[in-house]
Amino acid sequence: MYNIMFLVLPVSTNNLSSAIGFSLSWDLLILIGALVGVLLYGMMAGKNRLIGLILATYFSWAIAANIPWATITDFIGSKKAPSETTEVFLFLAFIVAIIFFAPHSLLGSVLRVGKPARGGSWFQIILFGVLEVGLLGAIILSILPAKSILALNPLIVQIFSGEIMRFVWFLAPILIMLFLGRGRGET
Repeated sequence: MYNIMFLVLPVSTNNLSSAIGFSLSWDLLILIGALVGVLLYGMMAGKNRLIGLILATYFSWAIAANIPWATITDFIGSKKAPSETTEVFLFLAFIVAIIFFAPHSLLGSVLRVGKPARGGSWFQIILFGVLEVGLLGAIILSILPAKSILALNPLIVQIFSGEIMRFVWFLAPILIMLFLGRGRGET
């Protein structure tokens, strides 16, 4: 007589990739978590704030990419440039700062992100959520050194890395915002 647990146990303890043919690595789980987080933010805050998040990502990248690291390191007497981790952290911190201060600024009034209007269809929120995560992924992978990128899941590298994919992720949110019409009642 065979023990049923013995027959089921090897399937349940096997690697997930052998059970379903797909590997969930830590970097893929981070990507899925970021997508879920952005989608939840979009559902709770609305389309305008999600678009504000996308624009904050562009602004943050413009700021982070132009920090004069050589001048700063010379000024503080350091011989080393900051690590890529520091650069990614600063990029993300700039996004948070812009999102925090934008509703109380001229930028917030122009983008209409002062009030948490829950406008936008589910399709638009999902679309802008995917575009935001894609833009974040492309920017973060552009900051990381090649040896770190090689350690990532090949699917993530294929989707977010390389000149063409980075260009697509940078351009797609702008094009979608330009060509997607306003909803009813928006002025």
